[in-house]
Amino acid sequence: MNTQVIWDKLRAENIVSGKMPIQGQLNHPWYIRLIQGFAGWLAALFLVGFFAFAFEFLFKTPNRVLLFSIGAMCSIVSYLIFRSKKSDFLAQFAMAISLCGQTLVAIALFWNFSMRNENAFFILGAYQLALTFLLPNYLHRLLTAGFALTALLIGSNLHGIWGLGTAFSATAVSFIWLKENHWGTKKQLWEPIGYGLVITLIISQSLLVGKDLLFWSRGHNNTWLFSHAPLLASVLVALVLLNVLWVIVKENKLAIDSKEAVFIAIVGVAFVLISFKIYGLSSGLLITLLGFMRGRKVLLALGLFAIVGFFSWYYYNLEQTLLVKSIILMVLGFVMLVAYFVHKSIYSPKTQSDTIAKSTFKFKKL
Repeated sequence: MNTQVIWDKLRAENIVSGKMPIQGQLNHPWYIRLIQGFAGWLAALFLVGFFAFAFEFLFKTPNRVLLFSIGAMCSIVSYLIFRSKKSDFLAQFAMAISLCGQTLVAIALFWNFSMRNENAFFILGAYQLALTFLLPNYLHRLLTAGFALTALLIGSNLHGIWGLGTAFSATAVSFIWLKENHWGTKKQLWEPIGYGLVITLIISQSLLVGKDLLFWSRGHNNTWLFSHAPLLASVLVALVLLNVLWVIVKENKLAIDSKEAVFIAIVGVAFVLISFKIYGLSSGLLITLLGFMRGRKVLLALGLFAIVGFFSWYYYNLEQTLLVKSIILMVLGFVMLVAYFVHKSIYSPKTQSDTIAKSTFKFKKL
């Protein structure tokens, strides 16, 4: 007995009326989607193992063209499944096929070039970026967008452009989330991409902090960009944070010489100065601010997680003595307390009541 028959019986008993409503797609919470994504990855690894055993000759004799072709075919099959009837099983199966195809494409590229060749990462990132826009699945877009930007960032680092890729990802993150009101019917496209880029921004800043431990950093140790990459990235991301604060001023239609605008400017400059010492803090603050602006709890959680993580890295880092770090953190805490009390005095109930009283007096005078 299907739902249409049940609906007809209920309508015959005058319990319901009209046509049967179209059942909408069930929207699962983000953590359920994350678990499903992990399951898709696990299934993809099993599929790779199946291909490895069934077509062992492909991996013994590196036939790059055939591997790339099979990977592209997997992407086409997953696209057709995603476009078919919606179901959780088919969606996860299609995701497993797509991730398997991306793995095969990556193996073909790294066999053709090497793990330390930027061209392989650029091609892989462009391929995954195309899949992000073509394959219509929320979780797949979130993961693939993150993978694509990570590959492009690693490629830019291998090319010697250390730190600038992180600044570019911060710019992309702020642009996407500041334009949330313009998404319209494209929410299912831009929302997962936005979350994927946010996660990649945190990972990118973390990789710069621990860049000396990465195998692809060998050969770049003597360059200026490599030595100053964490500082450069933090300062550039802090400038993006200043731009977001400027957007807040414009969205709230605040006068440039108003108390609120001056307060925001001082706080922004203070965070830029702090970024010279605590690398990565500006990225966490940027994500937290965007989450607060758009009412996104996930962004707030990711931003606070990044802030705590980079604070912990700074405190346990051995480049400075514990006394110096304690003094810097104490000064930072004092500045934040001063900012809190200044903010409280600006937005105190007395100030708001005075503003309302002045407005009422002007209205009566008119």
